Amino acid sequence: MGIRALTEDTEYRERVTGVTDGVIVTQIQPDGPAAKSDLKPSDVITAVDGKPVASGQQLKNEIRSKRIGQNVTLDVHRKGKNIKVKVKAEAWPDEDTPVANKRTAAPEEDAKDLGLTVKALTKELAEQFGVEKIEGVIVTEVERGSAAERKGIRPGDIITEVDGKATTSPKHFRHAVKSGDPKKGIIINFTSRGTSKFEFLKESGD
Repeated sequence: MGIRALTEDTEYRERVTGVTDGVIVTQIQPDGPAAKSDLKPSDVITAVDGKPVASGQQLKNEIRSKRIGQNVTLDVHRKGKNIKVKVKAEAWPDEDTPVANKRTAAPEEDAKDLGLTVKALTKELAEQFGVEKIEGVIVTEVERGSAAERKGIRPGDIITEVDGKATTSPKHFRHAVKSGDPKKGIIINFTSRGTSKFEFLKESGD
């Protein structure tokens, strides 16, 4: 599971209402304990078994202090609501293993916004990019110098939600982006090589 302190991400902290301290879930690996729970990327964890956490280190220390396999209750802030999520404690790896990205050219565009070109995720495209076919749209191109490129979104990533709205077609993607405000920032939930992630994309005012 990828995490960062809410205080380290000023842009996202401005977007989140009702919470000032906590740890943002930035990604969820497919084989980790978080994947077996109800946690989602963009959730903000505020406490572990009632103990407040404000940094990634505090969260790791609390999880590591539990017995492996023990049920842990996380206080989570999601879309303006406070919920409780149960997760089984497991050994926390010390570092993430980087995964190589596979780039493939896209001959035509379906929807282009936020510096991203996306297409309907067909069986053929899933095979071409070596990804599993799931509900979402596949990124086929990322504009150089765009907010999406700076945040590490790559061709082959699959966008599943924009600002909490399910994105199952390029039309949905375009509509969700248009109804959002890129200058205030848009939350993109996506999977990259099987790992669930989120990024907060904000267009600069120039």
